[in-house]
Amino acid sequence: LHRFAGPRAAILGSAVLFGLAHGDPHHALAAALLGVPLGCLRAQHGLAAAWLAHAVHDALACSGAPGLVLAAFGG
Repeated sequence: LHRFAGPRAAILGSAVLFGLAHGDPHHALAAALLGVPLGCLRAQHGLAAAWLAHAVHDALACSGAPGLVLAAFGG
């Protein structure tokens, strides 16, 4: 896609596929939105950087960190 449509289209297309690949309609939009910065990271720093960022995101999401952040801001 990058060769035919350019980097912006490749990142957005990959982000949509990333969202769809997660399968759950409730999380597809959030995954697609996360796919945009991951795609940018991939384009600028390589696949390993995007994989690491995805792993860190998943680890934080599973650790209860989002609840800690909400509590810190009175949520």
